[in-house]
Amino acid sequence: MSEVRTVPIEALATDDRFQVRLGGLRESHVRSLVEALRSGAVLPPLLVTPHPDGRRYTVIDGAHRLEAFRRVGLQTVQVVVRDSADFWDAFVANQKHGLRLTVEDRKQAALWLREQRPELSVRQIAQMVGLAPSTVQDVLSGRRRRPTGELIQRPDPWRRFLQAVTKLYTRRGHQEDLTQLLAEAIVDLVEGQRDPGITWDALINFSDAVRLGWRLTEPFYLRRDEKAAGS
Repeated sequence: MSEVRTVPIEALATDDRFQVRLGGLRESHVRSLVEALRSGAVLPPLLVTPHPDGRRYTVIDGAHRLEAFRRVGLQTVQVVVRDSADFWDAFVANQKHGLRLTVEDRKQAALWLREQRPELSVRQIAQMVGLAPSTVQDVLSGRRRRPTGELIQRPDPWRRFLQAVTKLYTRRGHQEDLTQLLAEAIVDLVEGQRDPGITWDALINFSDAVRLGWRLTEPFYLRRDEKAAGS
């Protein structure tokens, strides 16, 4: 059994190489952990590996817990140290407890396995990441399809909403505080609801979706910057 150690929270760091969740931290989950801690709950130790600098530890599993620990002001936390680790160790650990991994998270893991362990079959990869073999095959071949086999069509209402926000930014983003303008609209929306809590939860999920969208579209921005630098 692995030994549980107590270490200063300042000695812990995160690394994107171990981030198995495409959307990063989910604010709603962090808040629920903070509430649990303030109610006296004891959360599992973080899984960590020695940092290359030899003075700190890198978190393999427990980024949400780490953020919650920081918000409640803990100075030390319990960890389990693994001498060496990679993305797959983080994925396996995240499957065992806590926030459920999304289909997109599992697809990312499938791509990692194909790159790092090319000897694995599609069926083996599917079993390891918890997806259907047909889904994994589509991911590895670059296709994005519905379960029915039809190509994914993005919902028109969302497309229109995002286009409207982009148009608003283009027309007014440099003339006034667009962030404040949108925030005031959100306040008006929440105050006008019979159950503001439901709207609040919906907004949290929307913010998580925005962060996931940033992460998924990052390669497009990188390519654009590379073209601009080369021109």
